[in-house]
Amino acid sequence: GANGTTFDITDVFGFDEDLLAMVPQPVKAVMLLYPISDGSDKAVKACAELCKTQSDKALQNGLWYTHQTVSNACGTIALVHAAVNAVAQGTMGLEDVGGADGVWLRDLIKATADMTPADRARYIEESDSLENLHGSAANQGQSHQEDINAEINLHFVTFVCHQGQLWELDGRAPGPILRSENCPPEALLTESAKVIQNYIKLVAEKNPKNALMFAATALL
Repeated sequence: GANGTTFDITDVFGFDEDLLAMVPQPVKAVMLLYPISDGSDKAVKACAELCKTQSDKALQNGLWYTHQTVSNACGTIALVHAAVNAVAQGTMGLEDVGGADGVWLRDLIKATADMTPADRARYIEESDSLENLHGSAANQGQSHQEDINAEINLHFVTFVCHQGQLWELDGRAPGPILRSENCPPEALLTESAKVIQNYIKLVAEKNPKNALMFAATALL
């Protein structure tokens, strides 16, 4: 649901300084695909609970977050987290979300402005128009499409800057996760990369092959 003439999504080819420098600026959000496990899920839950006071305050101050209740929809939720927060931060206007596909996203932003994360998840789950848009986009792609109920051990999360802090938005977590207290907008990519590198180290300790299963994109 995006008008590519006003913003774009680009690959992040690696997380060291030289490869990060290849990503055009400014970056509005970073989306990460990574392998999950019981251990990683427990760690994410623990981190979210530790920063609940800060996350509650951030949500009250405009950080947009939703839970994920639809199976295998983490990629869609990651894109929604990226786009809606870009609008909330003023780095992207509603008029930038153009075309017929953008109508749903604009309606989502307006309809869910005062909702809780649980109510937003319910709104998304009950949206027939999103289901149709998702199916249409998937059919245009070249990748193999898994059944919506298939068990998949890869998961998308989003990193955004909100009021000078770096937040990780994971729809499967209890809430937003504060990853850095000092993250001006221009540092979003490099600060996100630090968190991602820590993820890679943790995964590689248990299974080095899984360290190759990380991929990231940036919303420009």
